[in-house]
Amino acid sequence: MTEQAKVPEIRFAGFTDPWEQRKLGEIVSIGAGAPPSAFSAGNFLYVKVDDLNESSHFQFDSAQRVDANTAVKPIRKGSIIFAKRGAAILGNKVRVLGKTAYIDTNMMALEPRGVDADFLWLFINQTGLYRIADTSTIPQINNKHIEPYPVDIPNMAEQQAIGTFFSRLDDLITLHQRKYDKLVVFKKSMLEKMFPKDGESVPEIRFAGFTDPWEQRKLG
Repeated sequence: MTEQAKVPEIRFAGFTDPWEQRKLGEIVSIGAGAPPSAFSAGNFLYVKVDDLNESSHFQFDSAQRVDANTAVKPIRKGSIIFAKRGAAILGNKVRVLGKTAYIDTNMMALEPRGVDADFLWLFINQTGLYRIADTSTIPQINNKHIEPYPVDIPNMAEQQAIGTFFSRLDDLITLHQRKYDKLVVFKKSMLEKMFPKDGESVPEIRFAGFTDPWEQRKLG
């Protein structure tokens, strides 16, 4: 039985249905990892906690690749993955699998069932893994923490609209971040070339029209 949930302050036009409160365990299948010793080298992603440092939303790569193992259930593309124990929980590193993969035993996966993957990622990312986890000793998340956790959800169309909106924002942020990173490198290069090196009186690069040598003075 579901309960009526609160609704957000801002909604896309045309959506008026109330959100409902569900238990997280009702809308996901929980996937577990397997140790590296269960695999031989191959082409499938084998995602470990450290791999999450190289991504921000979608997980498309891993340092280790493995061969398929029929005794281990792979984690399907679109599943939400995150660390299940340790300090990484406090870092709130939550990713969406961009490819079907295997995961390490220190990882947990949530496969969406009747819920949009991007919406589910937003919910967990916004909630914070540390709120779901047991943090009384070493932070850890197990099935008993996931299954009863309450989640407010709208209908599928509104979930998809919300997921698409924030995915586009993430793409825009990434685009500007790349431009920013390039500008930082460009600035560093120009600083090195537009000031004279030790023992020289002119810089390597100058604006057109300036030819006079620089002079050395004491700062005082």
